[in-house]
Amino acid sequence: MKTKKPYNVFTKIRSALRDIWRYSPQHRAAIKAVTILDPEKGKGFNCPICGDDWPIQLATVDHQPPCGSLTSWDDLTPWTKTLFEGSVRVICKPCHLEVTKFERRKRAKS
Repeated sequence: MKTKKPYNVFTKIRSALRDIWRYSPQHRAAIKAVTILDPEKGKGFNCPICGDDWPIQLATVDHQPPCGSLTSWDDLTPWTKTLFEGSVRVICKPCHLEVTKFERRKRAKS
């Protein structure tokens, strides 16, 4: 039987802000900037990490530098500022998973 995780307000805030950001003009502009219209394949993009062509549905926006963790009220302003105004790149979902894993491991070692 699974045990329920304790309620964490920062997890809820982070999730809500990411949902808002997904529909923001900044997010849409990043995706639109890399979209290539191929008459045979439809909309797609080229991932700068793996170099492969992917359908636009597999595009994810990666923050560079990462937004980091949101674990206290002091983190809220810089985290939100990085989320909405930080530098981003559009990469494929498989590459984004690998980048995220690497960053989490690096953060855990610190």
